[in-house]
Amino acid sequence: MRKYLTIWLLLPIFALAAEPTHDQVLSGSDSTQDTNHDVALPLTGNAVGDVFVCAIGGQFVGSPGYTWPAGWTEIYDSGSNLRLGVAWRESDAGESSPIVVTTTQSSKSATACWRWDDADDPDTEPPVASTGTTYSASSAPDWDSLTHGFTCTDFGSMIFGGHAGGPTITFDTPPTGYTNSGEAAPSPANANLVFWASDTITGAASEDPGAGTLSATETGNLVTLAVPGICAGGASSAVQRRRHDE
Repeated sequence: MRKYLTIWLLLPIFALAAEPTHDQVLSGSDSTQDTNHDVALPLTGNAVGDVFVCAIGGQFVGSPGYTWPAGWTEIYDSGSNLRLGVAWRESDAGESSPIVVTTTQSSKSATACWRWDDADDPDTEPPVASTGTTYSASSAPDWDSLTHGFTCTDFGSMIFGGHAGGPTITFDTPPTGYTNSGEAAPSPANANLVFWASDTITGAASEDPGAGTLSATETGNLVTLAVPGICAGGASSAVQRRRHDE
């Protein structure tokens, strides 16, 4: 009688690494002095698992804060006079635009909203924000550094800022390496201006964007943001972005 020896060779399934991809950024402004502020979402090509990171700037007396719709997670809300707010949402592909962000004081507002593909599952590793910083009587706003704490060291970096001097003082140059820059302002010209840029960072535990340039000196607020990419790993890398695996 013959006997057979069966050997099972078990190999871990490795997930592919992916840097998050900045698919789209959409800006907007609300020139109505109101407590309801429209934030336009970049929905072209949107799919389940994409990650929205949206930011808003408004000019207030004091620090009233922002309230985001259900399903959005706020990660930053700070600044007096010109106040910046940031929140994220994982897409279910059923979003409509715009969403409405509310404040307890009336103000005009301006916004920017990014959509990222190949971001890690935000339920486990959500986007993060720096402490934030200010610039005073300067034409070179210098963003503060951010240590993200992500499992992977490939991530998308976003910078957002603004001032109350209006669009007559423009955002001329983003920091080195940053692209997709832009600015938005409500009307008239004495309303606030917000500005932004983004970059993909590879193999770094932190990011210090450095300074950009304005067309003239101004005083305002700045924040640095990051969204994690998908790790390369073995069976222990249980959390992977759903759309990337499909």
